[in-house]
Amino acid sequence: MIKELDTVVLTRDIKEYGLTKGDIGAVVHCYKDSDVYGVEFTTADGKTIPVLTLF
Repeated sequence: MIKELDTVVLTRDIKEYGLTKGDIGAVVHCYKDSDVYGVEFTTADGKTIPVLTLF
C-alpha cells in the first residue's frame, strides 16, 4: 500500500511535464479510498518540477 511521503518511481513517460520512466517522486497526498495520489517531482538540486495527480 502506498502512503504519504513514500518514494515512487514512474513506470511510463509523461512527456508534457518532461518526466521519463524511472524518474523518482514523493507522495504528498493520498486520496481517500482510491488508488489516486498527489506526487511531487523535483530536480537534483531540490527545485519542484510538477506536482501531479496520478493513478
